[in-house]
Amino acid sequence: MSKSKNNGVDPQLTIDKYGADTVRLYTLFTAPADQTLEWSDDALKGPYNFVKKVWRIATDHMQALTAANISIDTLNSATLNTDGLSKEAKNLRRKTHETIAKIDSDLGDRLALNTPVSSLMELANELTGFNASNGQELHVKHEALTNLLIMLSVYAPHVGEHLLEQLGLDTLTLDYPTVDESALVQDMITMVVQVNGKMRGKMDVAPNSDPEQLKEQARTMESVAKFITGEIKKEIVVPNKLVNIVVVG
Repeated sequence: MSKSKNNGVDPQLTIDKYGADTVRLYTLFTAPADQTLEWSDDALKGPYNFVKKVWRIATDHMQALTAANISIDTLNSATLNTDGLSKEAKNLRRKTHETIAKIDSDLGDRLALNTPVSSLMELANELTGFNASNGQELHVKHEALTNLLIMLSVYAPHVGEHLLEQLGLDTLTLDYPTVDESALVQDMITMVVQVNGKMRGKMDVAPNSDPEQLKEQARTMESVAKFITGEIKKEIVVPNKLVNIVVVG
């Protein structure tokens, strides 16, 4: 689009329809900074729906805190107790801090402006699927949501800062999120089990488990054993990823 061809887009019309934050998100997200942005009104719906999703997540969270009689101010000032967290809560914390680390790398090392938005969308999806069942899990969700909103404020400052204020936070004095390395540690990982290169099952194991134990566990899985109909020629273990059992005959 260009002025000379008279095919430009009036940004005010788009802002009036979708809001300034959506237009900012779309502009920064749709293409890398060194590539041409092909404008599409229809494509604006994606960032617009994302903004609405974040709004719903924040609204639902505040309602859940009220229903549980938990003070937002108390959560903001309290240290998160990570003892005895459920698997789901650990997964949310890990996703939160993986997102912080990835965005730090994208913006600081690669100067990539578009990929952090994808990471924020993934974190929002994780938040949507997380159902807090107690006060500790609500605190985990509060941590994730707060960090999401702070990082989102770089791209969508109006919505991000408004929701942070609704959460009782002073946007002028907030620190940018930093990675909690302890949140990245996994107690269990899921490994794929293959027979002759085809996936036949999955198993949850401790990270860096002994390869011989992994082979034995894989062989005894019901979904795997029925495909071992011949001689086992080779067993391949890719650490923390997969076990492949090669069968002949």
